[in-house]
Amino acid sequence: MKLLKITLLLVAGALFFNSCKNYEEDIVGTWNFQTFDNTPQGTTTWTFQDNGTLIRVSTASGDLKFDSCNYSIDKNLFKKHLIITNSKDLPGLTRLNGKYRIEVFKDDILKMTRFELEDGEKGGAYLRCELMRKQ
Repeated sequence: MKLLKITLLLVAGALFFNSCKNYEEDIVGTWNFQTFDNTPQGTTTWTFQDNGTLIRVSTASGDLKFDSCNYSIDKNLFKKHLIITNSKDLPGLTRLNGKYRIEVFKDDILKMTRFELEDGEKGGAYLRCELMRKQ
């Protein structure tokens, strides 16, 4: 009986660790930032590079604007957070700096919410981001 429990525990542990995503590798690539405007003006893409650089490109104001910043992924057992630093304001868009709770991360969908600014302030931090991987 004891051997059966140990075997089941090992199998469950193996399944759990095999199903864990490698967020650092899976996030690399270009993502389209989804807007929910009835008449969106331009597009915004986010490109996550494997060296920890995030490049945001926007054509929202008619001109091509870009912002290069840094990102890292903080993983604990139950929650995954994306941390963005060194972002700048773009015309019509706010800076991205802060800590984001990753809520959905599938092959081509990333949904996250900023809940804390870079200085640790939580008031006014809310920013909802929904991205779809660019094909």
